[in-house]
Amino acid sequence: MPDDVETVTIASDGLGLYGRLRHHRDTAPTVVLLCGLGFHTFEYEPLAEHLAAAGLNSLSFDYRGHGHSPGPRGRWTLAELVADCRHTIDFLDRVHPGPAVLFGNSLGAMVAILAATDDGRPLAVAAANAPARAGDFLLTPTRRLLYGLLRRAEPVLRPRISVNHFIPYEHLIGDPAWLSTIRHDPLIEDSRRFSARTYRDLLETWDGPQAVRALHKPVLVLQGRNDQMQPPDQSRLIMDAANEPKRFELLDTGHLPHLEDPATVARLLAEWLSTISRSP
Repeated sequence: MPDDVETVTIASDGLGLYGRLRHHRDTAPTVVLLCGLGFHTFEYEPLAEHLAAAGLNSLSFDYRGHGHSPGPRGRWTLAELVADCRHTIDFLDRVHPGPAVLFGNSLGAMVAILAATDDGRPLAVAAANAPARAGDFLLTPTRRLLYGLLRRAEPVLRPRISVNHFIPYEHLIGDPAWLSTIRHDPLIEDSRRFSARTYRDLLETWDGPQAVRALHKPVLVLQGRNDQMQPPDQSRLIMDAANEPKRFELLDTGHLPHLEDPATVARLLAEWLSTISRSP
């Protein structure tokens, strides 16, 4: 059965978020695809096609202030992105009878864990390359200095500084074609310039192990073996803290497995979801 792709608008706190719904079968699970830092729905197109081939629906969307969605660029909190995710589940409740599953990479994994906690609707969470403690990325003196300057300038200048000073594009993916696509996308460049408030929220409030301990749903933890942005130990900390049932998979990719090897990611998701659906 061919999948049907539809552009949708999702209401979230007075904003109309941009989304792409890929429908395969009414009763199949819908995988909600949660984007990474400054990214937008483009990053999940390859994975969405493979999920459809595996018999799964998918819905990717742009958070507020990202991609094609409205909202101030670079001035958001994790709580606001979690609200966007939960409103997206509200949207799914109205259009699909099947269960929702949350899949997120990096920032998306953080949002998925938080959004599924204390919400009975998501069936399960797949967290790829999830940071345990985002503050660990401030370990170098140069990064600490830059972050300190941004915080001091915030009350007067309200500047935004690109996250590329902390995480260059080359650390995200090694594939030259994808690297060029990401580097030359103006929507990404603008969305990856963050305010001091947003950096502070990410770096000083996120505790991955603590967050996942509060999540009592099946969890699939994925980690790229060749991730240049964060070591696999970060995902291991998430895995160790997660409640059962849980599963860990180390992939032969970097930080963006859904772009580097979407077929393998889709296969793992489909296999894992089939074991959940068979559980008593």
